[in-house]
Amino acid sequence: MRKGTGNPLLIFILDFILYILIGIKEDLKPSKQFYRRVLNAHRRIYESIRERNLEKAGKEMAHHVREEEKDLFEIQKQWEMKSFAQHL
Repeated sequence: MRKGTGNPLLIFILDFILYILIGIKEDLKPSKQFYRRVLNAHRRIYESIRERNLEKAGKEMAHHVREEEKDLFEIQKQWEMKSFAQHL
C-alpha cells in the first residue's frame, strides 16, 4: 500500500519505520493477541481506504499507531522486569 502512494520520501520513511518495528518485535516477542489487534487495525485502515474515506482512514491509522506504541511499551516493561528478575 505504501508504494501505491508514489511518494518516494513517504515510502522511505515507512520502510525505515517497518525495519525498526520488525527488530523491536523480534526482541520483545509480542503475543498472538497483539498481532490480532494489529491485523484488525490494518483491516479497518484498508476498508476505510477502499471506501475512499480518507478522514476515517487517517483516524484509524493514528489510533493504530498510538495503540501499537502503547502495547509495545507495555510489552517492553514486562520484558525488562522479567530480564531484571532473572539477574537477581
